[in-house]
Amino acid sequence: MFESAQGHGDSAIVHPARLPAEFRQRQAGAAAGHPQHQIAPPIAMAVAARDLAPLLDAAEAPDTHLVLMPVPASTGTIDANRQLANELAAEVHRRYPARRVQIKITVGRQHPVESSCVRRRRGEAGLSIDQHAFLRVAGPLTATGTAYYFVDNMATTGRTLAACRAALGFGDGIVWADQGIKPHAQ
Repeated sequence: MFESAQGHGDSAIVHPARLPAEFRQRQAGAAAGHPQHQIAPPIAMAVAARDLAPLLDAAEAPDTHLVLMPVPASTGTIDANRQLANELAAEVHRRYPARRVQIKITVGRQHPVESSCVRRRRGEAGLSIDQHAFLRVAGPLTATGTAYYFVDNMATTGRTLAACRAALGFGDGIVWADQGIKPHAQ
């Protein structure tokens, strides 16, 4: 089984530290620069969805409509987080057929930004909330009986989720992330 823990603020974070040994070895190989050892995204997404779906269901009343909002990457694409949101929505439907869940694009980037990860590797601070350059792209959203969750496949300090929330005006976060990495100096 996988460890699950509540994160900071209203975000749920699932810790992938207990992946099966073969996947941990692939992940270690990928980190060492051997792309042939990368975890296959469908496997990683299925593992994440399996752990996150019960957290989402438990966090909301049974009649609450869930809206999953993929977080744009630093380049502005939503591909990876859309894939995670798709897998999570499918898992919620499989486990909780009466639960209404949909995916909605609510925030975008005004322009591509430098990755906080790249900045941290150089010893610099990650992006500030304003430097994330998020803007609301969704029209009016229903508030009654609906819970909105930003979906991200990476979290270090939580600043990206805070920037999304600032752009949209509300929203919680759900992340599949490794909590074993210390946040860098602000």
